[in-house]
Amino acid sequence: MQQLFNGLTPAKGHQESFFHQAFLSMRGHCPADDAPIRALQDIAPALGRFTVEFGYGDVLSGPALGLKPRQLCTVAALAALGNAAPQLRYHIHGTLNVGWSPREIVEVLILVTVYAGFPAALNGISAAREVFEQRGDKPSGNKIPLENAMVSDRYEQGVRTLQRVSRSGSNAVVESLKDIAPDLGRFIKAKALEI
Repeated sequence: MQQLFNGLTPAKGHQESFFHQAFLSMRGHCPADDAPIRALQDIAPALGRFTVEFGYGDVLSGPALGLKPRQLCTVAALAALGNAAPQLRYHIHGTLNVGWSPREIVEVLILVTVYAGFPAALNGISAAREVFEQRGDKPSGNKIPLENAMVSDRYEQGVRTLQRVSRSGSNAVVESLKDIAPDLGRFIKAKALEI
């Protein structure tokens, strides 16, 4: 660890101990490889320092949310970006290190499909596969054959989930569409009445 600190100094106004504390936080949940930070030493050592101090010292060490959920959120955000494969692999390692299972990580990457699209989710799954193979981990459980996974009542299941999430059910969604897409709102309302 001392080798990493050679040539790095804390930002003005920061204590060296803050940098050390942030670095130890990073090492505590990500791979025991500080290569991403060391790789910046010859060209942008300040960026390595900022990454440790801000990313790990300020954000990932914050008090309002534990490290375990923060790490899972990091994986989801990096996967959604779709262009950060090295950082995604690094944080998938970290997510496993803080106690998430390969199956849980895969589920988060599937969720990325809804908000960032299939390409981002597929790239995330590819990164996860690489990490799992490196570590000898395999997702287990919840393996449903594709032909059994097709649910005939997907819409109804979606409405039930929407009602659980929004508390006001589909009415809030319909109202939010009134000004911009009233036909879509009527479609949702008609489908909800069929249930």
